[in-house]
Amino acid sequence: MFDKASILFLYAFISHGSTALAYTPYLTGVLNKRTIYFLGHVFITTSMIIRMLPQYRGSIEPTVTGIIGHSCLLVFFVVTTFIYASGKHLIKFSNSVDHRWLNIMCIIGQIGMMSIYYIEYIKVNNKELYNKYIDYYKYIHIITFSLLAYFYYRVAYKKKAENHILFYPFLMVSILYSIFLYEPLHDYILDLGYEP
Repeated sequence: MFDKASILFLYAFISHGSTALAYTPYLTGVLNKRTIYFLGHVFITTSMIIRMLPQYRGSIEPTVTGIIGHSCLLVFFVVTTFIYASGKHLIKFSNSVDHRWLNIMCIIGQIGMMSIYYIEYIKVNNKELYNKYIDYYKYIHIITFSLLAYFYYRVAYKKKAENHILFYPFLMVSILYSIFLYEPLHDYILDLGYEP
């Protein structure tokens, strides 16, 4: 019933769920940026628990909940980076240098994650379309997982310096994306024929 991927999705459920849980004290209202961020991790957590069961991978339920979750994170980072760029939610490491590039990395990563959910869906439901672009998918995986692993690593250690409760969940998410990165990167380097 459970396979190696199920264990990975269990870890993904725990890491994104921990992020959502640790973020709840920062929710100050119903309709604001923080709620969008929180809901993003709740939807991703839901997607991961569905994907733990192999028969649901590539089905519409985890695809839709995953895309909604990453869309929420995308909206949060677009709003905090470009609309409220001077706000306290902008992730920056120095007041003397503009570090919007880190948020932009996350924005690109969220778009990549939405693409990865779609790729997983068409792999199961539209083999012809999937096979047409199969050579490009490994690059989407490598770029997306690299950007998000680095992003969450940097954010985690910023939170560690502040002795913040979000350090551990962010570090767990960084490790998750590093694990997701391993297989396509390893296969790409050794030319083992990785199939996303």
